[in-house]
Amino acid sequence: MGIIYKGCCKKTEMEKPGRDCPMENSVGDVFLIQRDGSIQIFHHHIYEYKKGVRNLILHTLESNLMFYAERKLQRIGISYHIHPVDEQKSNIFFGDSECVEAVRNIGKKSLTEFSPEEDFILGIMLGYDRLKQAKRYNERKRSYIQEMEETS
Repeated sequence: MGIIYKGCCKKTEMEKPGRDCPMENSVGDVFLIQRDGSIQIFHHHIYEYKKGVRNLILHTLESNLMFYAERKLQRIGISYHIHPVDEQKSNIFFGDSECVEAVRNIGKKSLTEFSPEEDFILGIMLGYDRLKQAKRYNERKRSYIQEMEETS
């Protein structure tokens, strides 16, 4: 379960104090949210998931739009996990519960903390080109080994 914003339909112990729910704004504001380009891409990702094109999706949203994404995924019953990137953006992983659980089990707070192996696994799970992922893994692994040799 992710963040529920202050003033949204449900309040939980995970509520972040001081954040107002944009859904309390006028209907026009909700319309603008749904017309936002990143929300339109988010909807397309949901479509691809439902059609079986992808099992796991990584989508980056401005943090002020995350309430919308969470509520949408909760409403349609899709598993998700959120990684804040910074104050303005968050990454939301969503899709099959087994895939989302795998991301949770890696347990890293940031994608930059992923080991070369974790990065490779995530890329494959996200459906990225296997050859490009293999090349990326080999480059990252060589760099990692070189850093380890220099520090010893």
